[in-house]
Amino acid sequence: MPEDGGCRYRADGSAEADCHIRVDELARLKSAIRAVEADAIYGLGDLVYPLAPSCQKATGAPQRALAVTIGAFYAELGAPVWLVLGNHDLGHLRPRAGRLRCIADFVDQVPTLGLPAAQYQVDHGLARVLVVNSNLRDPALLPTAHLQEAAKEDPWLIVAGHHVLRTAFEKQGQHPAEPPPLAGWLARSAVAPDLWANGHAHTLQLGVFDVRALAGEAPGTPPLDVLALTSGAGSKLRANPSCGAIPHQTPSDALACQDPTPMGMPDFAMARFGFAVVDLSEDEMVVRILDLDGRELHRHRRNKTQIRLP
Repeated sequence: MPEDGGCRYRADGSAEADCHIRVDELARLKSAIRAVEADAIYGLGDLVYPLAPSCQKATGAPQRALAVTIGAFYAELGAPVWLVLGNHDLGHLRPRAGRLRCIADFVDQVPTLGLPAAQYQVDHGLARVLVVNSNLRDPALLPTAHLQEAAKEDPWLIVAGHHVLRTAFEKQGQHPAEPPPLAGWLARSAVAPDLWANGHAHTLQLGVFDVRALAGEAPGTPPLDVLALTSGAGSKLRANPSCGAIPHQTPSDALACQDPTPMGMPDFAMARFGFAVVDLSEDEMVVRILDLDGRELHRHRRNKTQIRLP
């Protein structure tokens, strides 16, 4: 592992070393998250690897297994944590109700954790967070009415799901087991949330994307531009190129970041352990991407009428 806690890209796509987080790095990451003193934390899915256990009751070995995975990390972050379900939590092609029941039963026993349903809303005053089950293969089961209703209200609208809206270099339709891209759902709903936050891809990325272009549709009026955050760099990294204002960018990185795809490229991309912080006021949203020691890697400011501020 490189000394800076990253997983550098090579032209052949290989990594320099094993890119799983070490025990000491995980402790530094937890400490950095606690130091933020957040009002709320969202765990963006894949809470358990390789698959969550399935159980019929809230006791026994499966629950003990969750205590040393979900409990040992998310319950020790010093703030209420709302959980999002990923493909490793529910299963890939055939989600199993027993896994959801097992996780929900465990969460119910931990006061600092929240998982009221596979899809739910949280009102934080300044923001409304709509948690979606992005594992669903039938878009009709997504909370379209809740999305459209929340978009009419004044608070910031954040959609949190596990699967990506747009992530460059990997995970975009990577495997037949991937559910349908959710950009089409937003385009059909004619809603552009103020922020889309996902895990799934083992990297840190942030960019502004037109969801119609992501869905393969023609541009429309008004534009449906969404600030999309991938914060999936808490345990394992993929050796992807680095984009944005990054020191010592390699020529192969710079070339990869000039991909002319109509979907657009992220403003920032880095394969480094870390997390994201969203700071809100009534008029401004600031998204900060931090490394495992809490050092800022990237910052994006916007208000409710402009997707990007200088």
